[in-house]
Amino acid sequence: MRVKTFGECLREFRENKGLSQGQLGEEVKRKTMTISLIENGKNNPPNGKLLEDLIRVLKLDEKEANTLRNLSAIERNELPNDISIYIKKNMDIFDTIRRGMKQNKKSTDWENVFKGAKEL
Repeated sequence: MRVKTFGECLREFRENKGLSQGQLGEEVKRKTMTISLIENGKNNPPNGKLLEDLIRVLKLDEKEANTLRNLSAIERNELPNDISIYIKKNMDIFDTIRRGMKQNKKSTDWENVFKGAKEL
């Protein structure tokens, strides 16, 4: 199954809210062309304030918002900003990830770790 791009997801979310590119652009103080270029993959996905403005204007739920944040980061070859800030404040996470890498842990292994830590 092919994963959607940031632009494809943004378009889908925008259309589901019944907004035109122009209306979305106006709400986030960008030109219609900018929204079009982002949706068509001609501009890099936004990060920072513009990304958060898009999420706010589209009134995305947490899962949808995180999908956009994650796709933006992946396509920009970065970590999502909220995760980057958290990791930098908790540098012991670096060692934990490195231990997981040495042990060739998969995403399901990490999910099991966090299932046991839900009370934290």
